[in-house]
Parts: sequence; structure tokens; C-alpha cells
Amino acid sequence: IGDGPCMGALKDLATQLGVEEAVFFDGFLDSDADVFSRMKSAKLAVLPSSREGFGLTLVQAWACGLPAVVCRGAENAMALMIENESLGEVVDPTPEQLATACERQLRAAAPELRRSRFDFAKRQYDEGRVAAAIADLLESTVRRR
Repeated sequence: IGDGPCMGALKDLATQLGVEEAVFFDGFLDSDADVFSRMKSAKLAVLPSSREGFGLTLVQAWACGLPAVVCRGAENAMALMIENESLGEVVDPTPEQLATACERQLRAAAPELRRSRFDFAKRQYDEGRVAAAIADLLESTVRRR
């Protein structure tokens, strides 16, 4: 889901690997409902970037009940967000590590954990809680100056 400068190259790669029938490139979707519908029909969120700020997509995946596989990286805040194994796992950014983690997550899929991931996302990343944390951080920064 989404679009970007690598879309053409990724489509070509899928064709070269012979997996074009199993890989879908939906491009940009007009509504959040379409995005969440696709996410809810998935079994796993794979976020292979090794450089990412706060992972809104990761929180959205949890809100849809999905475990996640994310890559370790000095500049990847998402790797710090995986607090326990029920949320997913963090791996080195190699194709082998990603594939092994995806297979492990899919084999261990426990439908009863879908609700716990949703509850975690709702509790941990509630807009009010996040806004209060930002306000506290700004206030403490101002006080220090």
C-alpha cells in the first residue's frame, strides 16, 4: 500500500523473481478505511526499513491486531517499540533474517493475541496520552532553560 520512487523497480523485481501473482501493489489508497481494511485482512506487518522515526504504521498494525517484524537499526525507532514477543520481533535488516522472522511469526500466529495487540496500541498510543507526554516534555524543556 502506498506509492513512491521505488514502485517501478519493486514491480520489476517481483516479475524477475516470479512472484508477481503473490505480491500486490495497491498504490495510494484514497481512504483510511481502505487502508485499514487491507491491514485487517493481513496476518503480519513487515516493516523492513532500518531507518524510521516513530512508527505510526506499526501502531496502526497493532490496532488491526497484527504482529510485526521490524528491522534493527541505529536510526530505527520502531525497533524500540517492540516491547514483548506478542507484539512481534526485531531482526537484522537482511533478507534471510526477515524471511525467517516472517515464517516464525506466521507459524506462531495466535488469533487470541489480535485483541491484546489492539488493546496495547489503544492504551499505549491513545491521542490524549501522547499529547500529555508531549506537553510534559515541552514543559520540562522550557523549565530547564
